[in-house]
Amino acid sequence: MSLSKGSYTSARELISEEEAKEAVSNRRVLICNVWRNISTFPVKRQPLALLDCSTTKPSEFFTVELVFEDRIGENQGVVPSKDHNWYYFPDMLKDEALIFKTYDSLDDGVTSRFTMHTAFADPSTQSNHPTRESIEVRVVAIMPPK
Repeated sequence: MSLSKGSYTSARELISEEEAKEAVSNRRVLICNVWRNISTFPVKRQPLALLDCSTTKPSEFFTVELVFEDRIGENQGVVPSKDHNWYYFPDMLKDEALIFKTYDSLDDGVTSRFTMHTAFADPSTQSNHPTRESIEVRVVAIMPPK
């Protein structure tokens, strides 16, 4: 599975390939998302859920190719398992945020490399609950060389 191809495709739109190679040479690269509610109402409809990576197995992950007009990217999927633990934060308010890792170049076999996440239909949602309004920002962190 190529964990970096999708992230790489996004990054190359911001800097040249030479600049990217220089910036990450012998360095740990992290990509984190900051997700938050932007509505005055608590999130009731389609909240975001995060998968506890410690409850997964490497064999459960697969790559999904995303075909765009001008490029091909990748995303990751996971085969559902009764052993997975998913967590969500009900009724998130506008002044709360989730920060989670979506890519980590560290491949030591111990550290999780990403966090699977998805919005889901919460069965407790009522028909009069407002549609979720949220924003997600991606942050790239390049660690100093060791």
